[in-house]
Amino acid sequence: MINSGTLLISAAWSVIVIIIIHNSQDTDDDLFLTAGGPACAVVAFFAFLVGVSLVLLALVADRFPRASRIGVAVATKLSRYLVGPGW
Repeated sequence: MINSGTLLISAAWSVIVIIIIHNSQDTDDDLFLTAGGPACAVVAFFAFLVGVSLVLLALVADRFPRASRIGVAVATKLSRYLVGPGW
């Protein structure tokens, strides 16, 4: 769970940095904003929340075994979706 959580946190911050860098450049290209810039920020925010939740859940997995099983299932599905079916 910790690995999947840190992957999601890193991915979210990567998207946020890309949005900030693109918006700070002086270009007349509005394609990024019309092609989903705000939607990317929302997706990055939710990925950050899920990542933080998985990391914090991994820290208290001994006290909450049912929540731990749900977290492992979510982490497994997310890692298979993001990385691929071999991992």
